[in-house]
Amino acid sequence: MGFLLEQDVTGTEDIIRFVIYIVEAAIILALLICASYAAYRLLRWYCFKNLEYKRYFSEKGAFEEQEIYLIEEFTNHSILPMFRVDVETHITSKLYVPGLAALYDTERETDTYQEFISRFFIMPYTKIRRRHRIICKKRGLYRLESAKISFMRIEIFLDSTAELKVYPRELKIDGINTINNCIYTNAVAKRPVIKDVFSLAKVREYNYGDAMNTINHKATAKSGKLMVNECEFVMGRRMIIYLNFEAGNTGISAEAFQNIMEKSMEYVAYIAGEALREGWQIGYRANCKMEDGSRFVRIGIGAGYGKYIEILEALAETRTVFGNSIGYVFNMDIDAFISNTEIFIFTAYTDLSIQERIEKLESMGNKVYVIDLKEVTVYEED
Repeated sequence: MGFLLEQDVTGTEDIIRFVIYIVEAAIILALLICASYAAYRLLRWYCFKNLEYKRYFSEKGAFEEQEIYLIEEFTNHSILPMFRVDVETHITSKLYVPGLAALYDTERETDTYQEFISRFFIMPYTKIRRRHRIICKKRGLYRLESAKISFMRIEIFLDSTAELKVYPRELKIDGINTINNCIYTNAVAKRPVIKDVFSLAKVREYNYGDAMNTINHKATAKSGKLMVNECEFVMGRRMIIYLNFEAGNTGISAEAFQNIMEKSMEYVAYIAGEALREGWQIGYRANCKMEDGSRFVRIGIGAGYGKYIEILEALAETRTVFGNSIGYVFNMDIDAFISNTEIFIFTAYTDLSIQERIEKLESMGNKVYVIDLKEVTVYEED
C-alpha cells in the first residue's frame, strides 16, 4: 500500500515538473519572440533612418521629342546591408518610358500613366545611381512628388520631388519658312530703335517692366520714388510678342483651337530662339492661365540666353485656356507707354476692341503686325 502511494506521488511530481518546464519554455519562447520583434522593429527603424533616396531629371528643361533621363540615387548610410528595397514610381505617359505599357488613371479620368519598380541591393555606406530613359512627348510642367518604398515588409512614402519643364517642339523647315515671312519680310520697311545702355538721356519714374539694373539709386533716395535711367536710342531690333488665347467668334471647336495654340507656342519659342541668335531684344505677353494660377504672363523686354529660357519656361507652364482678356494685357503696356518697339500679335480674330488698342500702340511710336493664326496654322475640325 505504501509502495503504491509513493509511486502516485512520484508520478504527480513528474507531471508538475513537465508542466513547469513547458510553461518556462513558453515564457522563454515568448520573450525570444518579443525580443526578436523588437530587434526587427529597431533594425527597420535604423535602416530607414539611414536611408537616403532622391530622384531628378538629367535636364531642368527639354523640348518635345527630346530624350533625357530620370535619375534615381539610393544611399545606405548605415553599417548594415539593405536587401530587396523596392521603389515604386508612377509617371505620366506624356513622359514616355520605353518598354512600359500605359495604364489608365482612374482618378484623373483623362490621362494615362506608367509605373515601374526599381529594386536595390545595397551594401553599407554605398550609393547606387540608376538612370531611366525618358522621351518627352508633350509640352508642359511635370512634377514627381513622392516615392513609395518597400523594405522588410513595411511601406513608406518619402518626399522625392523631381520637376521637368517640357518646351514646345522645335519647328521644322515648313514652319520656319512660315514664321520667317512674318518676322522678317513684314519688318523690313521700318526697323525700330533700341536703347544704348552707355548713353543716358534722362531720369524718369519707374514703370512696370523696367529692368532692375536701370534703377538710379541716388535719384530714388532724393525723390522718395523709384527712379530709373532712360537711355538714348540706337538702331536695332526690339520686339514684343502677344499671344491671344481667346477664340472669339471664329466658330473653331475647342479641340481644334487648342491645337492652334500649341502650334502658335512653337512659333513663339522659335522667335525667342531667333532673338537669342541675332541679339535682338524680345518680350512676351499672353492672356493664358498658368500652372501657378495666374491669369496672364508678361515677360519684360530683354536679350540673351536668360531671356530665352524665361520665355521657354513660361510656355512650358502655360495652360491652353485664356485667363484675362487680351485687352487687359494690352492695357498694361499702353499704361506703361511702351514705344519704339515692333509688336507682333498672334490672334485668331481681330475685333473693334483689339483694333482700338493697336491704333493706340501705333500712336505711341510702335510698329504693329497682326498674324492671323487661322492662316499660319493647320488644324482639323471635328
